[in-house]
Amino acid sequence: MALCGSWILVSCGGSANRPGGVTLQSISVSPQNSAVSVGQTQQFAATGKYSDGSTQSLTSVTWSSNTATVGSISSSGLATGVAAGTTTIGASSGGISGSTMLTVNATLTYLLAATRGSGGTHPKGVVVADFNGDGKLDIAVSNFDQNAVAVFLNDGSGNFGAPIITTVQITNGLGPLAVGDFNEDGKADLVVATISGPQASIVLLGHGDGTFGQQPPIPNSFGFFHAKVMDLNGDHHEDLVFAGNGNISVSLGKGDGTFAATTPLPSGSFPGTYLGLAVADFNGDGKLDIAASDSGSPTAGVGKLVFYAGNGDGTFANATVVDLIATSPGSLASGDFNSDGKQDVLVGFPNNGLIAFGKGDGTFDLVNLEFVYGTNFTTTNGGVTVVASDLTKNGKSDAVTSDFNTGTLQISLNSALGKAPPSNGIFSFALAPGLADIAVGDLNGDGIQDVVVTNYQTGEITIVLSKIQ
Repeated sequence: MALCGSWILVSCGGSANRPGGVTLQSISVSPQNSAVSVGQTQQFAATGKYSDGSTQSLTSVTWSSNTATVGSISSSGLATGVAAGTTTIGASSGGISGSTMLTVNATLTYLLAATRGSGGTHPKGVVVADFNGDGKLDIAVSNFDQNAVAVFLNDGSGNFGAPIITTVQITNGLGPLAVGDFNEDGKADLVVATISGPQASIVLLGHGDGTFGQQPPIPNSFGFFHAKVMDLNGDHHEDLVFAGNGNISVSLGKGDGTFAATTPLPSGSFPGTYLGLAVADFNGDGKLDIAASDSGSPTAGVGKLVFYAGNGDGTFANATVVDLIATSPGSLASGDFNSDGKQDVLVGFPNNGLIAFGKGDGTFDLVNLEFVYGTNFTTTNGGVTVVASDLTKNGKSDAVTSDFNTGTLQISLNSALGKAPPSNGIFSFALAPGLADIAVGDLNGDGIQDVVVTNYQTGEITIVLSKIQ
């Protein structure tokens, strides 16, 4: 290493110019203004702009960190958080340089905060949103047996009040839910599923105080296992994608709290038990696509991954279907886990959670799977619920898993993917069996996302809060 003032310099080399008199004019460093925790890493890249207006990735530059006691950097541009603080990351070649700031947060951990009743029995779904307009994220839970939604208001530090109950006027059980602002009044709304007897999807418009007003069922709708809220057709109104028993369907929002009749997409696979759903741009064309997991069965063969390419107007191409490695995939999430700019999928099976890396064209590598969670159980019942989210706001997808059979809740930061606990960046909690749905959000206001999980068997929710040490 060579010292230059207070800067640590590594990986000298690289020519500033190219043949034909084309000269390097500037260097940009990406990502800009990123953040990591102590012990985490961030890969930086340098891009050169030349006198002919062209740009090119620079693979031979001098990388530097002006405060190496906060963040060090390797010859390949891989920075590692050393201690809390900020440092300037620089890249230079032939007298031309560029830089960005790297913030290193203190050590992150997760702690069990509370386990409490769900406001009913057999909770099916959980979401977080600001339900009373005070700028703090609250929790909403759907309880199957009472046909009721319970809202727990947050004091801003991760402490929650007694449940506020809204009873949904139906004669059958209440199922999963999703959150949005369907009438665009700035108040959080819900869509809930009825999942036994007559089935439908019902919108609950928020009053802004933790209670809701029930709307008529969405026309032609059914109950759902999972729902996503997205603008599918670019009209700036929230739409709904449903994964149900028999089909994937779409309801386009009108922006006033109502939706057009639900339209089922052409069947993609058999038996069509779509327990997992993800909506993202998987093929890189700027339009939202749908990926779903069909559970399969011992007689129908292994589970399937079903892909619908979006047309950008709320319609979708016919499905393409590929086999998964086992039966009964019960959950699906999307994120960019390897930071290549392509959307991947995290699949929850009974006993394990695995990442299939996206190829950027709507297909996935289903051979070289990345391990996220595993157990020694061999049951084909129950399952592992998965959520993908950038928990630490460093631009990298992390994974949260809950195991119905073992009662294990696991938070896996991106740096720990592929590892088994105990490992740095993996936080594992032994709870009661019956864990079901997961929601994430910053519940204690520290800038790091926290986790809440439901337990269908015990009728409880468990809150796990981040802590910066």
